Amino acid sequence: MRRRRAEPLNSEAAQTKLEVLCAASEHCSSEILTKLHGWGIHGAAASAIIDSLAKGRFVDDERFAHAFVVDKYRFARWGRIKIRAALYAKKIPTWMIDEAMDEIDDTEYADNLMQLLRAKRKALREEASTYEGRTKIFRYGASRGYELPLIASLIRDPRLWHDDQ
Repeated sequence: MRRRRAEPLNSEAAQTKLEVLCAASEHCSSEILTKLHGWGIHGAAASAIIDSLAKGRFVDDERFAHAFVVDKYRFARWGRIKIRAALYAKKIPTWMIDEAMDEIDDTEYADNLMQLLRAKRKALREEASTYEGRTKIFRYGASRGYELPLIASLIRDPRLWHDDQ
């Protein structure tokens, strides 16, 4: 099934549509710019719309970065590496990313990883205690964006291998 290309909008209609969109959920300026380009709005007109949305507090990259970090580490259980890469891909400035990453509580972060690794260990059953199984658990933690030293320390942690805790 082919996607129908969006018809070009005029600036006023695009701004109204984006205000409704931004009122419903957080979006960053690069996502808004991508939408505008898809609607055939480029250059100065696109910049004017983004500036207007920012003045009206519909778009705020700093607020977006904080909300994104909290959402991804608490609910999606992403690691710092994956969160940082996603924000970088959305063209969020590095200083905003660094500031937003301070929202992560280290204890909750390690607990999230422990829960993920336990679930993976249970899914692997008997294979989990083999070298290949531990390697799969390690790779799983890395694929979720967690730091390698943290994954290694939790794989060595006896709590991972016991169901009673």
